[in-house]
Amino acid sequence: HDPSMTRDEAGAEFEPDNVFLGDIPPKMDRANFTSLMRVREQEEWTRGVAHAIAQCAPLYQELQACTKSAGFFQSCWAENQAFWKCMDKNKKNVKEKLSIWRANAHKEFSQHMSHSSNEPPLR
Repeated sequence: HDPSMTRDEAGAEFEPDNVFLGDIPPKMDRANFTSLMRVREQEEWTRGVAHAIAQCAPLYQELQACTKSAGFFQSCWAENQAFWKCMDKNKKNVKEKLSIWRANAHKEFSQHMSHSSNEPPLR
């Protein structure tokens, strides 16, 4: 059983992976860090949304079943609301986790820069 799969099981909260996926490369400068962050953040957001969809899948299935049996969408307002409320709640959680994740990455990088002393430490 792949342990990395357990993160996204139903009921579990989304947890972003470490920005550097290992150690910070010793030659990394601020420009490299900024572009890495852009890529990694996009990856984590995509993972987070996929996680939200997985969490809300049962509600989506209910919505589909309702639409199918009712024959039209309007009569499934409650099911529709429930699904989107679930999505919003999960995406909000992902955003909160990513802002902590971002702050930690910046802190980690600043410490790295002050140790490698090729740039003055951030005040």
